[in-house]
Amino acid sequence: MKFTTLIKNLSLTTALLILSTPVYGASLTVIPSGIQLDEDPINDFLGNPGDILSFTVRLDTTDLPNPLKTLQYEVSRSIVELELVDIFRSPSDIAFFPDFQGIGRISGTDSIAELTRTNADGIAPGTIFDLETVIFQVTPQVSNDGLPDRQFSLIEATDIFGNDLRNYFTQLSETGDVDIQQRTVPEPSFFWGLGLILGFCSQKSRKTKSGCSNTDQPHLVSN
Repeated sequence: MKFTTLIKNLSLTTALLILSTPVYGASLTVIPSGIQLDEDPINDFLGNPGDILSFTVRLDTTDLPNPLKTLQYEVSRSIVELELVDIFRSPSDIAFFPDFQGIGRISGTDSIAELTRTNADGIAPGTIFDLETVIFQVTPQVSNDGLPDRQFSLIEATDIFGNDLRNYFTQLSETGDVDIQQRTVPEPSFFWGLGLILGFCSQKSRKTKSGCSNTDQPHLVSN
């Protein structure tokens, strides 16, 4: 068998495996999910000591085969880098999940909350609503250590017949794990270079009367 033929066959097999793998729409996501600011796989948030960060947990039961009865997940945060300010359930969450229980514990430098919600009649597939909003304050000990400062882990998801539904949910770590990155102060050489650019623009403006656009200038993103 020729090498090119082997590659084509392998590519076809891979494509068939991908097509045969079911893709479900159910999810438990954290909004906002953060962005990539470094080379590790964990999403990041910009935050300096004293900054307030707010996250909302959203449930989507799309593509579940049966109504969702029980939902349980953990929220972990670094008590060194994040201080809990407030947490409150949405009106929809209270209405859909009248049976709610939260258990907290400390493990090393992490505070872990285990949250369990139950609806005896089940939440119908295709239902989307916010569960809760969590508010943190960045502490003076925040560091760019490459470790998650906040994590969410799905523990249990069962339908009204007791079936395990966790495989129907997308990976919570895609939006749940974040690392807080401090906003860095630009080096003195940055300001020196910026001064040269602005000076050049000023000289060019006098000669051409066209000036320079500020759209390409660095700017500080604030919360």
